[in-house]
Amino acid sequence: MTAPDARILLGGGPEQRTLSTNSVAEKAAISLVDARPNLTAAAAVIALTGLAWANRFIQDDAFISFRYAYNAVQGLGLVWNAGERVEGYTNFLWTVLMTVPHLLHVDPVLFSQLAGLSFFALTLLFTYKTAVPMLGSRGLALTSIIVLGTNFTFSSYATGGLETQMQACLAMVSLYIVLENLRTGSWSIRGLAVFSLVIAVSVLTRPDSVVLSVICVPLAAVSSLRGQAARQRKLAQFAGLFLPALVILSAWMLWKYWYYGSVIPNTFYAKVSMDSSFSVGMNYVSTFFTSYWLWPFALLVPFVLKRPFPDSLAGVLVLTAFVVIWCAYVVVIGGDFMEFRFMVPVLPPLAMLLVWLIVRALKRPMLQACFIGFALVGSLHHALTFEYFRGIESISGLSGHVSGTPVNWVDVGKSLGRMFDYNEDVTIATRASGAISYYSKLRVMDMLGLSDPWIATQGYPIESQPGHKRLAPLDYLVRSGVNLVIGHPVIIDTSRLRLPYYDVLLLMPLAPILRYEDLPETSSVAEIPIDAQYSLVALYLVRSPVVDRVAAQYNWRIVPVVRDLQQEELSK
Repeated sequence: MTAPDARILLGGGPEQRTLSTNSVAEKAAISLVDARPNLTAAAAVIALTGLAWANRFIQDDAFISFRYAYNAVQGLGLVWNAGERVEGYTNFLWTVLMTVPHLLHVDPVLFSQLAGLSFFALTLLFTYKTAVPMLGSRGLALTSIIVLGTNFTFSSYATGGLETQMQACLAMVSLYIVLENLRTGSWSIRGLAVFSLVIAVSVLTRPDSVVLSVICVPLAAVSSLRGQAARQRKLAQFAGLFLPALVILSAWMLWKYWYYGSVIPNTFYAKVSMDSSFSVGMNYVSTFFTSYWLWPFALLVPFVLKRPFPDSLAGVLVLTAFVVIWCAYVVVIGGDFMEFRFMVPVLPPLAMLLVWLIVRALKRPMLQACFIGFALVGSLHHALTFEYFRGIESISGLSGHVSGTPVNWVDVGKSLGRMFDYNEDVTIATRASGAISYYSKLRVMDMLGLSDPWIATQGYPIESQPGHKRLAPLDYLVRSGVNLVIGHPVIIDTSRLRLPYYDVLLLMPLAPILRYEDLPETSSVAEIPIDAQYSLVALYLVRSPVVDRVAAQYNWRIVPVVRDLQQEELSK
């Protein structure tokens, strides 16, 4: 066979090649053929990363990590407020990574987006590498990363400023390592140690990555320790699998207990309700599958069951278990208020399963192409139509809080910081604890309790968005010396709206926990000018000479509080 006659023989697994000669020309031809799929995959990854950049955004919660990172660089430690050691984050390694832009004096927003895009590209690459042997074709593997990379949720959360894509990448790497070693049947001690490190880094990134490890770690243990190997080698393999993760995670938990007084983050108590959030979690997961038009693909399952089981069945079962266990976890914890962020870690295996299901159930290429197209159109449908739904806030809504016009929470934080000259003697309380807290540099009480142990465990139970279970009552705000209560920011156009008084029940909103008798007699409402036209409305709760001075200097409008609406109406 001459070089031009070189053929690629497609089997049930990866591509296999047979050469009749060892001529340089033939090897060069085969090398060129080998390079084309890799170049195509690389081009696809680059194009999909470009799409993710086009979908980039930043969300308010990202600034929580930024604030912790900023304080650490300033020598205050990983704290929310100076001198208050509370673990108000659930992404330790990501928060530590966010110290880098603060050390380098570069924009943390851009840095976080570029870091997320890097993890996004790596996730696509490892998905491709995992899909090639499972799907038996590089073309189908390429299709799987196209389905994944064009998924609006997955593409958008390549940025956002949180650890979402980092967790997804580490989950995909751990899956790749396990499935590759299951396929080849060769676990080295070094490979086990690397896998153990990946698991440890995953948990350091987000503690709930333990759930993702429920499948991978037992599989690695069973597949690596079975067989007739010598006892000494099995002990070495056991140590390689468990020792690195055990040492790293034990040291981390000991540090947390010493530093924060607990190994469980405060956010756990603030976000997870013990009274059951099952229905909320079911709504979250089912809405995802509905909005992306994924339910019809279940109709293909009976066709697959009628066919002989393929060699790739073990990998399919692993990926399926991976998706099912994570979805069950999301249901149990009640989902999240951010548009399907918690679904991102399982989207890579879900994309591979989707392509596998289509090609196994349907034999006609035209039907396969139609179903692949249906999946892509489903993603487009979600991107164009999804809005706030049953406590799930859309990505555009999340983005609008901190980058919308004419005034957003970044502007509010910067304005407060400039007015008060970043004076930590002034305390504000807000439900939007990201950008306002980061840019103002003031002492901040998170009214939802993420960084306040008392609110997280003793705050008033509320029916709010998923992950928002308690709220600071007014008497606690007074006891804590909060000067300005911002709540969920209310910004008014002062050129159109000038109220003679405010009903704080409607303003904050603090209902149903506000009792007017708890309001100090000296409390009032302040219109804080953000620019020449717009003002932030805040409850001026506990008076302060610093606040009084700033209010006079910047011409705040101080307005009375209505304590009895009926009396107010009668007095008109």
